[in-house]
Amino acid sequence: MTPLELIDRVREFKPCILENTALLSFLSTIEAKIRLIINNETGFESLKYENIDTDELLLTEEFAEVYIYYVASQIDLFSSDIPSYNNFTMLHNNAMREYMNYLKARKQLSPERRYDYEGAFKK
Repeated sequence: MTPLELIDRVREFKPCILENTALLSFLSTIEAKIRLIINNETGFESLKYENIDTDELLLTEEFAEVYIYYVASQIDLFSSDIPSYNNFTMLHNNAMREYMNYLKARKQLSPERRYDYEGAFKK
């Protein structure tokens, strides 16, 4: 899934006045956090997408809710809709927990497998 596809999906159910650059900023923040967790890194840097039409996001379609709910929560935070922000944050946390459980189960099945996603934007 590309960043633009994800933004389009968010806009389908969460219309907002924010431009794509703001939504990309939200998306790059959660993408960077996920990379920190997976690669066990210590430094946080927001990501820059080279081409939002072709760059691939780290997580597969199966776990796209991690991104969708995070971006939706940030839209609500920006709009000061705190009850909706809380709901989307809870949904994001649940989706993230599901993804972390998936990673944990996968590591237990194959302990020698390493999660090195450098260059994940390359096809």
